[in-house]
Amino acid sequence: MQQVKVGIIGLGAIAEKTHIPILSKLSSVRLDSAVDVDEKRTNKISKKWNISNIFNNYEDMIKESNIDAVYICLPNFLHYKVAKFALEHNKNVFCEKPMGLNSNEILELINIAKDKKLVLAVGYNKRLEDQYIKTAQYVQSLKLGKILQVNGVVIGGGPYVSWIPASDWFFKDIYGVLFDQGSHIIDLLQFILNDKISHVSAISVSTMYDIKTIDNLVVLFKTLNGTIGTLNIGWRHAIYHDSFQIFGTGGSISSNPSELEIRHGDDGPYEKLTYHLNMAKQIFSNYFRQVSNSYIREDIEFIDAIRFNKNPAATGNDALRTLEVLEAIRESIAYEKTVKVNYKQ
Repeated sequence: MQQVKVGIIGLGAIAEKTHIPILSKLSSVRLDSAVDVDEKRTNKISKKWNISNIFNNYEDMIKESNIDAVYICLPNFLHYKVAKFALEHNKNVFCEKPMGLNSNEILELINIAKDKKLVLAVGYNKRLEDQYIKTAQYVQSLKLGKILQVNGVVIGGGPYVSWIPASDWFFKDIYGVLFDQGSHIIDLLQFILNDKISHVSAISVSTMYDIKTIDNLVVLFKTLNGTIGTLNIGWRHAIYHDSFQIFGTGGSISSNPSELEIRHGDDGPYEKLTYHLNMAKQIFSNYFRQVSNSYIREDIEFIDAIRFNKNPAATGNDALRTLEVLEAIRESIAYEKTVKVNYKQ
């Protein structure tokens, strides 16, 4: 396959500011088709990026255009429906996170993709951040010994604070922030530890006036290998921040997309100074990036998975494993109890 012909479904911020600019620069990709409910936006973006075929609905685009793959950049509750339609019509699928709101539906998508030998990918780009890749490699090398405790944080402004969604769909799900930011932190945790969460216990609040959507929560978790910890997930915060603190019998790691600090019991002032100098250089370099390298890698790996018959960065199975944990957290919130995660595979 010389070029992968791609159709974009949904032209919101993640498509317009991230995927389309990245894909337009890849010689292995042809941006062929686009569709959005906002006709004015569709016309504007298609002209700017020279996308020749525009449609009024995704069904027509999938059935009528000669595309190899679709990017699904729609509200969460539409992901499963559109992904299933695309797979059934023999299109490879990249779907923004989460892939759906029901683990049974995601398992169905996995089986369809497997039967048709299609690539099914989910947008968990955070696992492709440089510092998180290094964190995972260090943790899994056992240089920190047995991992005892982990604290993960992902907080930000959320809808109507740090970005403007096209509609109020985020507030229609009472568990709002859980499936929005929570899906990222759950995927990251299991990716870094190469472990599965076995039990969760969550407490949540809604802080927005007259809106009952959950926007802040804390999750206590335990993994199959016996690691315990907490995850802080929230909207309405003044800054966006994601990070991990990981403690093992042989040392600790503090990491976020810009910084990585590894400490051992015998580290002294020299090691601390070296760390700060290296991180200053890294932070300065990151400041000038318009698009995170993690998004670039994510798109390249999806396209290469189609061209070379290999796995993308985050697969349908990764999406399923994350959603199974999200469902357990949702149950824990609803019934105010500790819940064992039910894995289907």
